Amino acid sequence: MLLRLDVCVHVSDTKGVGRRCHCKECYYGNGENYRGTISATVSGEPCIGWGNRTYELQKYPWANLEHNYCRNPDGAERPWCYAGEGGEWGYCDIQPCSGLVCKDRGIPRRVRPSPVKPHYWPGEKVNYTCESGFILEGAVISECQRDATWDTAVPTCKVDERALLLEEKVALVKPSLPPTGDVIITAEGLVSSIVNVDETIPAITTDSSFYLHWYDPRLAWTPSSYGDLQLIELDANKVWRPTIQLLMNANPDYRGFPEVNVVVKADGEVLWILENLLVTTCNLDQYFFPFDNMTCPICVGGKFRSGDEIRCREENSTEDVMNCSGTREVPGGEWSVSVSLEASGNQACLNLHLRRNPTYHMCTTVTPFMVLSLLMCLTFFLPADGGARLGYAMTILLSMFVNLVVITDFLPRSGNIPFIGIVNIVAIVMMSVFMLVTTWIVRLSQRETEMSQCTKVFFLGCCARLVLLGDMRRVPKEDKDILLVNSRIVLDGDDIGITQDTGNSQGSPEADVATVLKGLKTVMRSTQQSLEALRQSLDGWKKDGPSDDRDEGESDWERLALVLDRLCLIFYLGGLFASVPIILHFGYRRLL
Repeated sequence: MLLRLDVCVHVSDTKGVGRRCHCKECYYGNGENYRGTISATVSGEPCIGWGNRTYELQKYPWANLEHNYCRNPDGAERPWCYAGEGGEWGYCDIQPCSGLVCKDRGIPRRVRPSPVKPHYWPGEKVNYTCESGFILEGAVISECQRDATWDTAVPTCKVDERALLLEEKVALVKPSLPPTGDVIITAEGLVSSIVNVDETIPAITTDSSFYLHWYDPRLAWTPSSYGDLQLIELDANKVWRPTIQLLMNANPDYRGFPEVNVVVKADGEVLWILENLLVTTCNLDQYFFPFDNMTCPICVGGKFRSGDEIRCREENSTEDVMNCSGTREVPGGEWSVSVSLEASGNQACLNLHLRRNPTYHMCTTVTPFMVLSLLMCLTFFLPADGGARLGYAMTILLSMFVNLVVITDFLPRSGNIPFIGIVNIVAIVMMSVFMLVTTWIVRLSQRETEMSQCTKVFFLGCCARLVLLGDMRRVPKEDKDILLVNSRIVLDGDDIGITQDTGNSQGSPEADVATVLKGLKTVMRSTQQSLEALRQSLDGWKKDGPSDDRDEGESDWERLALVLDRLCLIFYLGGLFASVPIILHFGYRRLL
């Protein structure tokens, strides 16, 4: 349905002021019944005729698709047509009869709207910007609502104090020229986290920041002259900066600190924040591993003019950063890390003092070493006549080598070997030596020759008692035979010739002697019977004992091997325990 609105306007011509009426087309609803003759899109492009649009002509025969007039055959939001070389569709510039369109609100001074149209359809947006040197106050985008109102007020533009400051102050400063006079740079620091600690280099990776402050009078301004502007953030390349680089760098891929803006205050103070993941070398004192310490200085510095220097900042600019007045603890996993800051001369350093938590390595490294060292003692208690002793000792020795490799795997490859490593090496050397001695003892225990009397006296007598084994010497066989022979007493009653003189027996001394001798004869016969029984018992013991001299010789050599094993055990433990204070003594001398 087409509705023509009669709009009367006053026009002036040579004949004076007259009145002329124009008919303005509009549509109701969504314009499906629109039958007007408008044939241009909102952008002003002319519509293309419907003659070659077979699809629309066949599907919507009722839509009056004539010429290139705007129509709405498919029930779109409002009438439309195809336009342009590509034949793309667009809404037509037809107002609804309800008048629900947003009118142009005008253009305030310095404001630049886009796009500029006499009216805007619901849903259309207008972008607002300002001329150079001005900043926008208000909404950047305004949208036309369905009730023909704008969602925001018209913005305005005001002078951009920052741009004015850049033009009047910063643009006049040459970044290549330093400020006049001596430049005192005050430093603050911050270690946010410990990323990695590599003990084999040694090096540390940290997320660290340095806050460098200095004054440049050329950048100072009066805040009241620039809208009470107290500070601005500038491109670092627009101001002078000291030449700063990372010292003791351990990262071959390091390319310097990233470019960040600087903050300039109204009094001319410049703040430059250097932040990055930094990999720096450390000084590791590994001698008392796993109770060792490591110092990791993270330093920045450069070459300054005479008179320029870096100092510590007296007060922290924020609560997060630190100055030279104290230390802070930073979580570091296996390490306890304390951080302090120092600055002097031409460099500032964040000093990290790392103390290792020994629990892990005590359980995985030191304890196995101690257990293996003590298990070596069992070698001297195993039988000397078998191969189990040498096999067991070889297994312990190989385990000690593996433990030494584990210790040196995560420590720096340097000439400084940790205390536990030196003790491990000493234990390995002692085990190797005593393995050779054990091999000789095994061979010695299998000898079949007669042992010399001096060897018996010294080793089986003196040394055996010294190692708490007692006197291990055998009683010679000849001595036993002598005892047995001497135990034989033969008595014959007829050898004792005693005659009695009955006539003279009473009261005579001879009668008393005869009586005594008769009693003595009875006692000696009883003693002879006892000694004979003892002799028979000793003969039985001799039959059950060693059968020849060769077996007695082997027994002596085996007892000698037992004494030597006990001596080796004492020397091994004594040498192992004595090596600890000796190694510590020379270690302290090296540290001093």
